[in-house]
Amino acid sequence: MDTESFITFDIFKAYPELLCVFTTRNGGLSAGDFTSLNMGLKTGESFDFVQANRSLLYNFLNISESQIAYQEQIHSSNLKHITKPGIYAKADAMICSVKRVFLTILTADCFPVFLYAKKEKVISVIHIGWRGAVLKIIEN
Repeated sequence: MDTESFITFDIFKAYPELLCVFTTRNGGLSAGDFTSLNMGLKTGESFDFVQANRSLLYNFLNISESQIAYQEQIHSSNLKHITKPGIYAKADAMICSVKRVFLTILTADCFPVFLYAKKEKVISVIHIGWRGAVLKIIEN
């Protein structure tokens, strides 16, 4: 994996306490319809390939999968307050103030939103599609 595999944004340089990375399709192990850096477990691709792709990213960022909080995205307005890594069912937004817990979002045609309250040291990630927008997930 190389720097073409992920994108960072200059706005985050002002916050060295954050790690915010967007993956691209470059640099992964997947082939065929899933070429190349497929991170989604619900795409129909082999679990082993998705896990291997995720491991490439975690190794590159020097973090462990045991530090990751995933959400079972269902195109809702559901928000989960996260205090530890793990899988959180039926949610499209997470909010967390615990250091070294990394929040994730998977998107295809939906939009990722990242919010940060610097003073309070609270972050939120939101997976928003048209259903979430109609259900006012950002207001939640």
